[in-house]
Amino acid sequence: MIRKTKIEELECVLEIIEDGREFLRQQGINQWQYGSPSKEDIIKDINKSLSYVYKKSGVIVATAMLTPYDEDYENYPSVWLENSSYLAIHRLATSKKLRNQGIAREFMESIYFFAKSQNIKFLRIDTHIDNKIMRKFLSRFGFKEKGVIKLTMKNILDDKERVAYELEVKQRKVSCETIRDETR
Repeated sequence: MIRKTKIEELECVLEIIEDGREFLRQQGINQWQYGSPSKEDIIKDINKSLSYVYKKSGVIVATAMLTPYDEDYENYPSVWLENSSYLAIHRLATSKKLRNQGIAREFMESIYFFAKSQNIKFLRIDTHIDNKIMRKFLSRFGFKEKGVIKLTMKNILDDKERVAYELEVKQRKVSCETIRDETR
């Protein structure tokens, strides 16, 4: 189940973010290594109702920041299929305790259906060029690689180039069983 993060769940979300940070570090990926996303970033996301969690069996197992506007994405209008409604996905992370158990896919399916319920036309996400695991995951889910963009983040130590991806949210009615076919 996907829902907005409650402030009392901050420590749980931070633990999952730290799991993601460590996983990236182990892969030698220069992303999330210099304090971002920080505790203050997550608090700000929660206060703006942009932080979401995914619960399974009553336990928070994944988190993401979902926003209908991304300044960096707006700087690259020619990258996207069309300039219409979208939901940008950032800070996507899953608990290391459940890694390789399909949680990221379940969470992404929930995000897809959430976007669909809001009549959002596209899901957009970016990832580090060297993050082969995420890039493979996004492609398998049905996201299309749109090109390389450069982020304007304040952190001067992280690499700023990212590969941008986009997935059209189809508005026709589908069942949970057909989502996999629909996103490919």
